[in-house]
Amino acid sequence: MAAALFLFGAVAVRAQNADQVARGEYLVRAGGCISCHTDHAGKGPQLAGGRALDTPFGIFYSPNLTPDRATGIGAWSDADFIQALKHGKRPDGALYFPVFPYPTYTRMTDADALAIKA
Repeated sequence: MAAALFLFGAVAVRAQNADQVARGEYLVRAGGCISCHTDHAGKGPQLAGGRALDTPFGIFYSPNLTPDRATGIGAWSDADFIQALKHGKRPDGALYFPVFPYPTYTRMTDADALAIKA
């Protein structure tokens, strides 16, 4: 009986995670994340960053949003990601302003933000 409950719980968690990932993929596309966080010169995978953004404040390079722990957001906590997306602050406290349009995402639910992270 306990084994059956454990297996049912594992299946339910996988289904929930799959739903969260599907929701996140939809939100990444709807939010335009790919357009800024992908180098369109073909030098890297989707969301790996490195795209040069020429602004009145200078050239900025978009950060890597992949789950890579060394160069992306793989080592970020959920709180780190929410802080960056909704408040424009990196985990070290530095600001993404003026390039990242975080005010666009301030009213996003934490659940939707975490779906994007997933």
